[in-house]
Amino acid sequence: MTRPDAEAQDAAAALIPPLLAAARSAGVEGDGVDAQRALWRAVYALPRWLFIARGDEDEPRPFIADLPEGPTIYAFTRGERAREFAVQRLGLPEEEAGLMLAIPTASAAEWVAGFAEHGVQRIMFDDEFFAPIGNLLPIRDDLLRG
Repeated sequence: MTRPDAEAQDAAAALIPPLLAAARSAGVEGDGVDAQRALWRAVYALPRWLFIARGDEDEPRPFIADLPEGPTIYAFTRGERAREFAVQRLGLPEEEAGLMLAIPTASAAEWVAGFAEHGVQRIMFDDEFFAPIGNLLPIRDDLLRG
C-alpha cells in the first residue's frame, strides 16, 4: 500500500477497538445488536482487509489456522497488527511477516466466503473477534439495507 493508502487504512482501523469494546460490554441482545452492527459497519468501511500471505509467491493464499472451532482465516485491520501477529504468534521471520494480501473491502467478503468451499468456517479479525464465514455476505447485505 502507498503511504496515503496506509494512512487511510490506519484511520479507519482506529475506529474499531472502541466499537469492539462497546460490543463486548453490550452483550448479544438489546443494545448489543446495535453495537455489533456498528462494529461490522466499521469493518466493512475499511479500505482493505489485510491477510498474512502464505504459500508461493506466484500463488499466495491467506493464513488459515486449524483451530478447535474449525479452520479459521485470519484478517487484520492494520498492517502492523498483521506483522506483529506473524512474528509473535507464527514465528515468521521479519521478511516473511511483512508479506500481505490487501484485498479491497468491496470484494473481500465474497473472496473470503469462497474459502468455505475448502472447509474454512470462520474469519477472525485482529485475533480479537470473528464471524462464521457463512455470515459475511448476510452481514454485508444487512448493512447495505441500512
